[in-house]
Formats: sequence, C-alpha cells, structure tokens
Amino acid sequence: MLKKIAKTIYQILPFKKYLFLLVKFFYIPSQNIYQHLVFKGFFKVFSGSNSFKLYNTASIIENQIFWKGLDGFEPHSLRLWARLCRNADTIFDLGANNGVYSLIAKSENPNSRVYAFEPVERVFEVLKKNISMNNYDVACYQKAVSNINGVGFFFDDDEPFTNSVVINMDAQEVAEERDVEINQLHKVETELITLDTFIKKNTIANIDLIKIDVELHEPEVFEGFRKYLKDFKPTILVEIIRDDVAEAIEEEVSNLGYIFFYINEPFGGFIYETTGVIYQKIETLTGGIFGNYLICSNEKAKELNLI
Repeated sequence: MLKKIAKTIYQILPFKKYLFLLVKFFYIPSQNIYQHLVFKGFFKVFSGSNSFKLYNTASIIENQIFWKGLDGFEPHSLRLWARLCRNADTIFDLGANNGVYSLIAKSENPNSRVYAFEPVERVFEVLKKNISMNNYDVACYQKAVSNINGVGFFFDDDEPFTNSVVINMDAQEVAEERDVEINQLHKVETELITLDTFIKKNTIANIDLIKIDVELHEPEVFEGFRKYLKDFKPTILVEIIRDDVAEAIEEEVSNLGYIFFYINEPFGGFIYETTGVIYQKIETLTGGIFGNYLICSNEKAKELNLI
C-alpha cells in the first residue's frame, strides 16, 4: 500500500525534469537507478555539434537518451547513422517509433529528404510532435511497409506508449512474445504499402540510406522493395532478431554487391566497454548474434573506415 502511495505521489510531483537536469549536471546515476527517474516532456539531445528536441513519453528509449545522450540507446548504431546521414540526400526510416533516427538525420543533414513510417497511431502522434517541435520537414506516414498494398493488422495493448508491434502476426504468438495474456490484446487494422509502390507513386529518384526496424516484418519489407533495391542499392541499417529473418534478408540482397557488418552494442543500454570490435565484418547474416546490422557497399565501408 505504501509503495503504491509513493508511486502516485512521485507521478504527480512537479518539475521532475528540472530536478533531473540538475542531478545530471553533477552526476549521472547508474541505469539501475535512473530507469526509475522518469518524466514526461521535451528535452534537448546533442548530436555532434548539433542538437534537437525529443519528447519524453517516459519510455525506456527516451529515458536512456535523456540520461546518457546518444550513448544511452543503441550508441554505436546511432553514431554510425549520424555519419551516414551527412552524405545522404534521401533517407527512409521504417519503424520510426518516436523518430529519433529521423531527427538525427535532419540534425546532421538539414538538406536531406527524410521519409518516416510508423503504423501505431499514438506512437505516430509522438513522431509528428517531435518533427513539429524541431521544425523539420520530415514526411511522416501512418503506414506499415510490407510486401503488399492494402490492409493489414497488428495486435496491441493499452500501454500509453509502445516500442513494438508486429504486422500480421497471430494473436497467440504476439501474447507469447510480449509475455501477456491474449485477452490483454486488441486487433488494429493498418494500411500496408510496398516500397516499390511508394517510390513509383512519389517519383523518388533514389534512396541513399534506409533504416529498417519493423519487428520480424523485415523479410516482407525487402520482398516489396525488390525492383528499386536493385536500382538504388541503398546503404541499409537493419535490426535482425531471428535467424529466419536473417536468412530471408540475405537471400534478397544476394548478388547486389553488399557486404555485412554486425554492430556490437552494449547490452541493454548499459555503457560498459564493448568487448571486441564494434563494427564486425561478417560473411553471412545467418547464425549470428541478434541486433543491428549494417548492409553496405565495399566503397561505403571504406568511406566509413570499416575496412
């Protein structure tokens, strides 16, 4: 009972952001502590010599970024992404979530054209809020990129914010993935579009860089991108969390001159020294560690000093 009362008092406590900013000025607590020090509201994120504003929904991603900056969440992926964005004219962010990758893209390269896709309505609203607060001209779409054009679905819960939904996955499997009861989920319809269709419809001449984080739906994204993947051969940052996904992606990009790098991130946002090479060149996507991967040309790897 006392714990519940304390939690309620903490939630309504005013000026938490300013208190935490003061704490952060003198000392950054361990993640075991700061994961409980959350607030809602905008804060500034520094990216190299640039900065942008990010709305904190009190989710784990924003909380890590508030306390640790770009070192708080996928630090090696975000810093690599920032470097890639500086020389990219057209950038796609699939599974944009709160838009941090899109925000970095515009912060690092204001002249770039950025397209962000996020199917979950309440998350999409946060994405638009972040884009608007920074006065960035990012084109935002409440759609899921897939291998067909039409209507799909996902199962969602009643959490105020979510970092993960899976397109066209069976409810029972979703419940098991999230470790919740199936009656806690409800079905939501969403518009599906292929990248090939979107590119043709919007007369997009090229894509230089693309981030894909769509929670097991990556094979369908690549399947719907076959024509322009061959034409554009963009640099790709993709999350792979199952070996069947890795196998499908590798089959789609084979014979296109790509090479692969595993991005060796600190586990769970803890900022310890990463063991081994950060950007590890690998021969195959299958059979590896789950996480983020860079798929790029040999020339791009040399430009980034990865080889």
